[in-house]
Amino acid sequence: MIVVTASAVRPPHVNYGFKEKIFSNGDVFINKFNGNGKYTWSNGTIYDGDWVDGKMAGKGSIIWPSGNKYEGEFSGNCHHGNGTQTWKDGSIYIGDWEKNKMNGRGIMKWANGDVFDGCWSNGLRHGNGKYMRSNGRIYEGDWVDGKMTGKGRIISSSGNKYDGEFFGNCRHGNGTQTWTDGCIYIGNWTKDIMDGRGSMKCANGAAYDGCWSNGLRHGFGVYRFANGGIYIGTWSKGLKDGKGTFYYPYGSKQPSQLNKWCTIIRKSRFNRSPSEKVCGKSKSSRHSSHKISPLDANFCDSASTLLQTADEGRSDASNMSYEVVEREYVQGVLIREITLQYLEITHDKNKRQDKFSVKQVKKSPCIWTFLKTSSYRRISHQV
Repeated sequence: MIVVTASAVRPPHVNYGFKEKIFSNGDVFINKFNGNGKYTWSNGTIYDGDWVDGKMAGKGSIIWPSGNKYEGEFSGNCHHGNGTQTWKDGSIYIGDWEKNKMNGRGIMKWANGDVFDGCWSNGLRHGNGKYMRSNGRIYEGDWVDGKMTGKGRIISSSGNKYDGEFFGNCRHGNGTQTWTDGCIYIGNWTKDIMDGRGSMKCANGAAYDGCWSNGLRHGFGVYRFANGGIYIGTWSKGLKDGKGTFYYPYGSKQPSQLNKWCTIIRKSRFNRSPSEKVCGKSKSSRHSSHKISPLDANFCDSASTLLQTADEGRSDASNMSYEVVEREYVQGVLIREITLQYLEITHDKNKRQDKFSVKQVKKSPCIWTFLKTSSYRRISHQV
């Protein structure tokens, strides 16, 4: 952006009243320094307009050798008031000025097609304004020192939308992101990344409500599958990690995948020491494995409430029964599974008969320690 300085257009000290004056440095002035007059500098700069006490003041126009031009109001040799600045590349600003800087309300149109309509301060976008990029992306909201900061809304050229808080040109704070495929995220952001507490609903009906870090599910959260199943547990870098509980709509639970995974591990070509080959341990080693204690009454109550809330509004059944499975993961790898009996949710408020019966049914003998994964799948919805 080109900023005009007063020193570049300030005429030398002169005596008033001349109709035409040629100065030793080559500058030429025609008419009077009080009233209307035209001043031509030796470098080719030309001002034509009003003067007060030897200074540009009132209405006038100034043209620089570069081809840049300003036309509007002046005060004390400065652009001051309302005026239009045109640059040689085709950019143009129409609006308020204060001491040679864009200040107040104005519209800036850049040569590349970008347009900003809003408030300015000290030559920067500051206050409320709307920025429309040539590619169709639009931001409307608050600005501080030339950056998107405060509350605002972005609509991308693809149709994705974000409505919420910004800081330093980034989504930062609380906000809602909506994608064109129907997915929606409501929660906290840090530097354009989902971070903190948030809820994600996907177009296929799946949903997650819990903690995020660096754009991935991380920490405690509740994941609801499209088929109605629910997982309550901990996550690490987008993968299930630690203990969690699955609630499957009765009759829909898939068989345990432990045996299949154990077969895959056995057939893999990883170089592992004997101590790492923990699939198919002896009875003594199975008996020494960690015990998972039954869920306590408080957890049963909270789980019952959570599931009843999650199932409200379902039209397929008034009562829901869930098979309950406790599982433990290490970075997305299932290492232990215990099937409990069932949890029944009754939606009849007059006959609420929530049941939660815990019974250990089976315990898989296949337990292995840690399996590193080379990469993690990151949720990468971009505005």
